[in-house]
Amino acid sequence: MSRVAVIGPDESGLSDTLSGLGVRTEAHADLDSLDDSLRAGGAAPDLAVVAQGSLAGRGPDDVVGTTTEGLSLVRSWTAARHLFGTRLIVLTSGAVDTGDGELTDVAGAALHGLVRSAQSEHPGAFTLVDIDGSEGSLDMLTSVGSGEEPTVALRSGTPLRPVLERLEGPDDLADTGPEPRAGGTVLVTGATGALGRAVVRHLADAYGVRDLLLLSRRGPEAPGATELREELGDAGVDVRLEACDVGDREDLARVVATVDPDRPISAVVHLAGMLDDGIITSLTPERLERVLRPKALGALYLWELTRDSNLDAFVCFSSAAGIFGGAGQSNYAAANSALDALAVRIRAEGTPAFSLAWGPWEGDGMAANTNADGDELTSRTGLVALSVEEGLKLFDTALRSLRPLTVPLRVDFRSVRENHESPSVPRLLRGMVRPPMRVVDNSVDEGRETDFPTRLASMDEEARRSALLSLVRSQVAAVLGHLPEDVSPEYSLVDAGFDSLSAVDLRNRLQQVLGLRLPSTLVFDHGTPLELSEDLLGRVTAEPDERRPRRSGGDDGSSTVISLYAEATKVGKWEKAFEFLHAAAALRDSFSGAQDGPETRPVPLAQGPGDRAPVYGFSSCLALAGIQGYARFAAGLRGSRDFMAFPCPGFEDGESLPEEISAVIELLGEAVRSDAKGRAPILLGSSAGGWFANSVAAYLERTGSRVAGVVLVDTYTPQNDILAKFGLALMDGMHDREGVFVSLSEDRLTAMGWYLKMFGSWGAEPTKCPTLLVRASEPLTPEAERNHGENWHSSWEHPHDVVDVRGTHFSIMEEYSAETALAIDDWISKECE
Repeated sequence: MSRVAVIGPDESGLSDTLSGLGVRTEAHADLDSLDDSLRAGGAAPDLAVVAQGSLAGRGPDDVVGTTTEGLSLVRSWTAARHLFGTRLIVLTSGAVDTGDGELTDVAGAALHGLVRSAQSEHPGAFTLVDIDGSEGSLDMLTSVGSGEEPTVALRSGTPLRPVLERLEGPDDLADTGPEPRAGGTVLVTGATGALGRAVVRHLADAYGVRDLLLLSRRGPEAPGATELREELGDAGVDVRLEACDVGDREDLARVVATVDPDRPISAVVHLAGMLDDGIITSLTPERLERVLRPKALGALYLWELTRDSNLDAFVCFSSAAGIFGGAGQSNYAAANSALDALAVRIRAEGTPAFSLAWGPWEGDGMAANTNADGDELTSRTGLVALSVEEGLKLFDTALRSLRPLTVPLRVDFRSVRENHESPSVPRLLRGMVRPPMRVVDNSVDEGRETDFPTRLASMDEEARRSALLSLVRSQVAAVLGHLPEDVSPEYSLVDAGFDSLSAVDLRNRLQQVLGLRLPSTLVFDHGTPLELSEDLLGRVTAEPDERRPRRSGGDDGSSTVISLYAEATKVGKWEKAFEFLHAAAALRDSFSGAQDGPETRPVPLAQGPGDRAPVYGFSSCLALAGIQGYARFAAGLRGSRDFMAFPCPGFEDGESLPEEISAVIELLGEAVRSDAKGRAPILLGSSAGGWFANSVAAYLERTGSRVAGVVLVDTYTPQNDILAKFGLALMDGMHDREGVFVSLSEDRLTAMGWYLKMFGSWGAEPTKCPTLLVRASEPLTPEAERNHGENWHSSWEHPHDVVDVRGTHFSIMEEYSAETALAIDDWISKECE
């Protein structure tokens, strides 16, 4: 009998209903409560249910609040290792159009888009259920929640699944679509992009529009805007270009209020939007809102400001990402699903509203972003990019359909059929073709068709090993667009160019075939298809609990990520090694600032009089750096002044990484402010730790706190040519000081890759407080002095003092650390106190 956990508010009485059906039900106030009970030894439920959107008390237009809450839920659920075998039912009401006229929850529809994307990245983890609240529907909940359909609408106890219907021909179309009335103004957002310019020209040529109000972020300053206005003007069209942030209601209202009442807004065409792709575990509330604002909030504000204008048409350019839920586009899917729902709701109110959920277009611009090119796109998804001419014809067809939601795209149905079992092909497209006949493996059982896990179970170990290797090679080839024979057993996965999205794609393919739950970092944990297939061999023969996602590597902390990095650097493949580390890091959880970052406290290493300026040290972002690097230096300050050191966030096992530089600087800055308790601090950083010291000082000054001074201990800026010349020597020195790789961890290595890429374009900021640059008097390598003369020293672009101390880049904080501490303390006393 199923066990179901109901999480959060239960205003619909779901727990009682399920209990009355004989379902073992338990209630939890939130996900943390459920997770705590499992950590205490409780058994994981078979299903969990959480009410979202309007069922959780959110307003129907609270797109940002609903999706932000949903994002937090999804990220927490995927991180809860105790719940890997449990499916979460995300329950909404009024968020799905089934033709009953009851779509009211636009925000809930946006949540569906976000979760659909999460389903693509984490197959089997989530089920979307939209419910009408009837007793019969509640009775069906656990049945549909544990089924194969990822999205279901329950109406009076009947489960309905989404399908795509083809418009077969003229019988499905009206003679004409909506026609803008003469004397009215057509407002177009996103009008100066490549797609916007094509649509604007089409409105003038095909629909006879003569008054256009064109909005974009840069307005007349956008590339091509002047030429577009002149071209249309020569054709007799009155064009007005305005810079406007449509995601800002006040800014949009300002522009709408300037429209001539004698030429009122008669139609709206909304193309504005923004992309910020990334897998859902790396998504932050800020990145989510950044994409929602121009697309979803812009549409809501446009409707609020024009709903009394008796519009002839309200047309939204949406994306098939909201319908299909593409991996890596959860924020974009959410924004476009909101558009689709809004069009349905506006149509129910009597205005001709249309949402066109486009497939990819050829050329540049947002609509062309497909993460694949040409034949690769078609082979992986079945989608073919539209030419501008094809797209504009489908624009006309969509309006003539008179339907509130259409999906204009070009599909290679042969490719869909050939790749019918591939998770890269959208489920809704697979539902439009007949599955191909499956090939029977006669070597396993004559005349009987079996699935892959069953066939594996019937093989001896060597045959099983060979079958898994063939599977891995074929799936790696499919993801990368190669032929299977091009992927040898020893093919280098490190050099193959996997990023976070293609890694998820490979994981999903293997997961689907094998029926296992596999970690998204799977490809980064193995150097070759042979090594990966050996890992899978262990998983398919293990007990169920052992087959859940786990890290590679043994109890000694070793990891294939570490060994791959070691092997790559031994043969000089530093660039490939760091690309590999950065791609692996992109799969880790991230934070956006002080509110959601890891708990960060300085570690006290020296104590002095309370009336002297305290010193806060920041660790470098090299893998083996840490507060231990300041231990000998701090000894030289004991009795003189307080010295506290911050570890670099993200380097400890399980810690999240900053989404961008500003996130970690805010986190560290607020930690300094809290600990200093009103005292003006000295901020110190050795090597790359100086990047943090400078940025935190600038942040604190910007936000109203005084900083007594900044100390940079032999810090080179990322763009410094000297650093580029002997940066590898820094790595070698780091390894030499820790017995090479013995002390490394997977999280430390990937964090280093993440930070170094993130700081690659960083620039030092000017500060009001004095700055000291402590320079090593001896070069790190003989080549540095031979190649650069006296210019090998570290340097700083903003005003600063300089003190040269004995030793190299490393030894000034080691065997000569006492002299370094004395020189720094003397400068602080003279210049900062």
